[in-house]
This record gives sequence, structure tokens and C-alpha cells, in this order.
Amino acid sequence: MFAELAGVDLTEADFYWAMFHNAILEGAIMARCDLRGARLIETNLRRADLSGANCGLDNLGGSTDFINADLSGADLRNANLGGADFSGALLIGADLSGARFNCVLPGRVTRFQGANLTDARLGRTQFSGALFDNNTIFPHGFRPDAAGLVHSGRKSSASHKPRKK
Repeated sequence: MFAELAGVDLTEADFYWAMFHNAILEGAIMARCDLRGARLIETNLRRADLSGANCGLDNLGGSTDFINADLSGADLRNANLGGADFSGALLIGADLSGARFNCVLPGRVTRFQGANLTDARLGRTQFSGALFDNNTIFPHGFRPDAAGLVHSGRKSSASHKPRKK
């Protein structure tokens, strides 16, 4: 759904499985919203307040998609983002302090392939198992392996299958 809701206060709204393709939510206040399963593909979320939002997997395994979304300067502090897809997203200067990206469902990890996290604040962030690739840009000095992120080009030992001779 195309929506222009820039600067609107949507605190604690229920957007479960909502579609916001190409929507304009710049500066929107979406604190503590339920965004499980929502599709925010190519959405403008610059400087939006998503603090404490629930963007984790739902009971059906649906993930929240921020594919190619612009979350530059967004507030994602203490948000549940486990299993969300941030592929190609702009998170330049976003505040991800205390956000949780870990997911308990196998194969449903958070994705950062091609995402730009330049100058993002990542203190106390739980990235365990989240994926990144060679095109992912992190803040200067950030070590993705040390933070628990996994390069998507690597096979984990659990998924390795020996070749048959």
C-alpha cells in the first residue's frame, strides 16, 4: 500500500502483516508498533522512531522486510528485529543500541547483505547468527565476526554436507 505518513504518531499501532511498499514514513513515530510480517520494501523511514518495535518473526514464521528501505537516522533502540531482512537497506547513522537480531528458528536469520550501516550506533546490539556479505558496510572499526554476524558466503559446520566419492 502506498502511504504518505511522514511525521505521523503511530505509537503502538498494529501493523501485523501490513504492506508499505514505497511508503513515506519519514520521521513517523512508530515506537512499540507490532510490525511482525510487515513488508516495508523501498520505504522511506528516515529519522523514524521504531524504538521498542516488534519486527521479529511471528508464530507463522513471517519476517519483517526492510529490503532496500531507507532507515538513515532511524531510532531502532531496543527493537526486536530477529529474522528481519535488511538486504540493501540504508541504516546510515541509525541507532540500533540494544536491538535484538538473534532468531531461534533455524534458517530464519536476520539479513544484512548489501546493507549500509555507516555511522550506525551498535552498542549492546545482539547480532548472533545474522548474515552479512562483502557488500555490507559497517561503522569504522566494527568487527562483524566478533559481534556474532556470519558472512553469507561461508557455510556453517552444521549445514556442511560431505561430498560423496
